[in-house]
Amino acid sequence: MSSKYWIFRYIHYIKYRIEFTSIGGLASRITLKDVLMGSGVYKICRKLKQKYKFKYDINAILSDLIYTRILEPCSKRSSYKAASEFLEKPSYKLHDVYRALDVLGAECDLIQAEVYKNSHYLGKRNDKILYYDCSNYYFEIEQEDGTKKYGKSKEHRPNPIIQMGLFMDGALNPSGNTTTWENGLIS
Repeated sequence: MSSKYWIFRYIHYIKYRIEFTSIGGLASRITLKDVLMGSGVYKICRKLKQKYKFKYDINAILSDLIYTRILEPCSKRSSYKAASEFLEKPSYKLHDVYRALDVLGAECDLIQAEVYKNSHYLGKRNDKILYYDCSNYYFEIEQEDGTKKYGKSKEHRPNPIIQMGLFMDGALNPSGNTTTWENGLIS
């Protein structure tokens, strides 16, 4: 989920370094697996499994969601179908993906913090300066709904908006993200 944003910078480099052949997708996935191992995603997933005691393999779900998001961006359902084409077939069902999303959303801050700490093992980070970039997105609904609140947008739309911010280090590698609405923090 949101922890994948700063990992993307490292994976982006690796993905385009690979010559795509008839097994290019396989080679990309194997290389991405090495990056995920270096970022500590497997250890984070093990902690989450111990904390929540669920039966499905959250590590496999998160890894496959990240692989498919990078190799062929699509919906969660389509990601599950694409993962079914990998050499290692998913050990989980589609309903497990949707269940895992609740846990990943609830533990977003932990995931981002752990991946950021482990990012220093993947390469040197320029963390002497921090940049922040934000963007608004709106919802075409009649009334405010939970986290979707009315606010000011640059398009002057009267619709509820959410602001998403991305923190980047001096080399513009993503470090984390946050979501806010009209003077209030969501996550």
